[in-house]
Amino acid sequence: MNRFEYYLEQINSDIKWLYPNFRLEIGEYFDNDYAQEIFNNHHIKFVKDDDLVDFLRKGSGQQFSKGDSKHINNFARQKNFKDKDEYNINYQQMQDDFKPHKLIALPMPIIIDFGDEKYLFAGNRRLNFAFNNGFNPICWVVQA
Repeated sequence: MNRFEYYLEQINSDIKWLYPNFRLEIGEYFDNDYAQEIFNNHHIKFVKDDDLVDFLRKGSGQQFSKGDSKHINNFARQKNFKDKDEYNINYQQMQDDFKPHKLIALPMPIIIDFGDEKYLFAGNRRLNFAFNNGFNPICWVVQA
């Protein structure tokens, strides 16, 4: 094992993936026409927050590789976060928090597995952060 591989192994062991707070993610459905369309295409519709939260709780943690990400609908792979918009500023803060401490805790990205497709419900920034730092994230996967 070379020094670079050892460094990545150490980073991987220092990332703590947290159980998602589903209440914080409900806007990913109710405020997102594209998400509602995807769910509707699979004959799933939520009217109340509690129904969505109950649905999301039925998942489990699964590790994903960069290769797996090619098969995830709604995942926007980014390597360059230099623009000064809110998305990039939040990503850069995550990166800054990570480097000095070599330890960071992040909520698991949420992926919905519809069988015929996987849909990234929440966590695009977290997936990019994981892949850009050379490790495979643990994602919360819900079988629809």
